[in-house]
Amino acid sequence: MADVPAALFEALAAFARAAYPRYVDDLRALVEIESGTGDVEGSAAIARLLGQRLAALGAAVETHANARGTHVVGRLAGRGAGRYVWLMHTDTVYPRGSLARQPFRVDGSGRAFGPGAGDSKASAAFALFAAEALVAVAGSPFGELALYFDAEEEGGSDDEVALVEGLARTADVAMVLDTARPAWGIVARRKGLAGYRLDVRGLAGHAGNAAHASASATLELVHQLHAIASLASPPPGDPRDFAPEALAARGVVDRGQLVPDVTVNVGAIGSSNDRVNVVTDHAWAEIEVRAWTRADLARVDAAIRARAARVTVPGTAATVTAGLAYPPLEMTGRAAEVVARYKAIVRAGFGAEVAEWSAGGVTVGNFTAAFAPTVDALAVEMRHEHDLFHEHADLSTFGPRLVALAALVAAEDAALRGGDR
Repeated sequence: MADVPAALFEALAAFARAAYPRYVDDLRALVEIESGTGDVEGSAAIARLLGQRLAALGAAVETHANARGTHVVGRLAGRGAGRYVWLMHTDTVYPRGSLARQPFRVDGSGRAFGPGAGDSKASAAFALFAAEALVAVAGSPFGELALYFDAEEEGGSDDEVALVEGLARTADVAMVLDTARPAWGIVARRKGLAGYRLDVRGLAGHAGNAAHASASATLELVHQLHAIASLASPPPGDPRDFAPEALAARGVVDRGQLVPDVTVNVGAIGSSNDRVNVVTDHAWAEIEVRAWTRADLARVDAAIRARAARVTVPGTAATVTAGLAYPPLEMTGRAAEVVARYKAIVRAGFGAEVAEWSAGGVTVGNFTAAFAPTVDALAVEMRHEHDLFHEHADLSTFGPRLVALAALVAAEDAALRGGDR
């Protein structure tokens, strides 16, 4: 069955059915520990729970604590050939006290609610059981499986990036177990992100008496921003026609295919001046550029810096700081092979088709993609992330997604052993 013996597939399915009650218990335990980004106490409590579970699987456990949380890495040694890293996160966007407003519950449709249930504690718990299945049922078909539980995914940090890149450098494949899309959706590509601060300096003066001896930083900022905005790809049309309700009325499923190739967002602007009769001597803007490819990000970066070197208002000067923050997750040839294998497993085992999504948002997968083929969104499916009262994980996908992921690792190992990559 798509390079996976039918007996193994059936054994994985039986494991998932038997493990489901334990999975719900673990998910409840994780959700009921509040762990918003920066909640050091909650993060440490989750790290202790994960450390115990990982050690019980036979993993070597590392913790990396900083002022905002505790990152956890579990390393399992196997009997196979491939080196894999799975990436999850345990922090949420919800402040302490949110659990009282939205307690953990699983409704009759198998939807789990609670702070961070969907994004992304259902995936963190899922990873534990998928790893257990690989060890207990599939015979550990990997050389090393590293499970990384990120404590700062929602906000990011230098510590996070260093850990992620270190793990990715030694991995054959990275798999992001986070925010899986509905109906067997995976994320095939993610935009990269570059952030800029544009500062313009001018000459202050009275707008009436010294206009001839002044240079408006605000006016130059307008010229600069107009030029930078022109670097964006054109939108598909009137934004109102692409709102969720408008797309639903036309029967269009938005899987990211409508997102323009290059977007430019001027998120904040300001100046040193709050008086209309004064010519401003300092104005600034914060700008975010997102694009699917490194080539587009590099092209826009060069254009922004070139425009800053050429001012329109005499007497002003513009400077640009910052730049690339997240590289894009691009579908490389090796990653495409892994996705094709996953699709074949899902088609053969479940009679379903995997839908490839494109995402303008970033994850740690953007960093792993710079060093290892990366496939994103392979865990439990979820909806409405960052909405306390609507966010939920679809636990009916626990079994199928676990079987497919474990079967994928087994098939990858078989391919590596057979020299078929």
